[in-house]
Amino acid sequence: MILVVVISLFCSFYIAVPALIAVSSFALISKNRREKLIGQPNIRYLMAVIGISLFSSLIFTNWTGFFITIFIFLIMIFMFYVQSNITYDFYTSILNILITLSIAVSVFGSFQKLYFSHVLEVPPFEGRIYSVFANPNYYAHIIDMVIIIIIYKLMESGVKLSFKRKFFYLSVLALNFVTLILTNCRSSIIALILGVIIITVFHKKYWAAISLFVLYAIYLLLIQLKPDIFPRMDLLYLDTAFFERLKIWQASLDGIKRSPIIGQGVLSYRKLIFHRLPDVPYAIHSHNILLESVLSFGILGTSFISMYIVKSIRHLKKVIGYPKGKSLFVFILAIISTNLIHGITDVTILGPQTGLLFAIILSGFCIKFNETDK
Repeated sequence: MILVVVISLFCSFYIAVPALIAVSSFALISKNRREKLIGQPNIRYLMAVIGISLFSSLIFTNWTGFFITIFIFLIMIFMFYVQSNITYDFYTSILNILITLSIAVSVFGSFQKLYFSHVLEVPPFEGRIYSVFANPNYYAHIIDMVIIIIIYKLMESGVKLSFKRKFFYLSVLALNFVTLILTNCRSSIIALILGVIIITVFHKKYWAAISLFVLYAIYLLLIQLKPDIFPRMDLLYLDTAFFERLKIWQASLDGIKRSPIIGQGVLSYRKLIFHRLPDVPYAIHSHNILLESVLSFGILGTSFISMYIVKSIRHLKKVIGYPKGKSLFVFILAIISTNLIHGITDVTILGPQTGLLFAIILSGFCIKFNETDK
């Protein structure tokens, strides 16, 4: 049942959501499964966040935020259900399935680009591909995490890869990188670079880290020399987008003052701030993960989220005694770091498929190794 949800992630929002609801409900029905869920480390922090969000949504009549909070609750239930069953072997299987499925959505995205270029006169999202996801930014976020997974598998300690397996990973890596460029997402490249550097430096692959910096420098040079290749990346566009972000952030700060302790519920920017303040740019969210967290859950809820992450990382440190556990520890740190950097200018983690993928990866917080893995 867990794998059904994993596979549905790369199908469509309309498949992933029903699958998640079904499996999370299944996890809650049985008393034994509920007890396992409740027994997961640090669950109380995230459940407190859910309670705060439901309460603040009701107070400010943010009904969209109320129902999205219920959906976030189901994602958390699924994450803790996976945690209660996760072993190193099962976790590895999940990651390999995610890598394999990324091929299909990448190929579909590539055909989508051809369709936009040669059939549609006015393609959606200015011709940026989005494959089976809601928009190009969500897809770019998914690709970031998939590429981090592939790099982790290539450099995993204590695991010897055959030439065939290395070739497979490198081919899928190249395919995903091409589709990442086709999404034309500004926030994704820098976030991805940080995550990859964390893993390569840990494994003492310094030349790989240096090469990454060189490639990024070439990318920046191409933006200046050939702005038509990356139309959303030229300095004029970036300046305009940045000042637009500043207005959104300022409006979000004004909104936070209205309820700094418990927030106003999820997506309160669009529902409450945009309609209340004059001359505020339209946006679904605040385009900054910290502002969005305080706006949605308040200082109290944001503190609980921070406590969950810090305490879960401390719990994960227990696996460092296993050779493969060291790589796993760094991998999850890289995923968290990538999401935080991506969150400086966007909050794509709120997407149903991006949020679900992040939750599946974080289920590794409570991974169980066999004694033979020592």
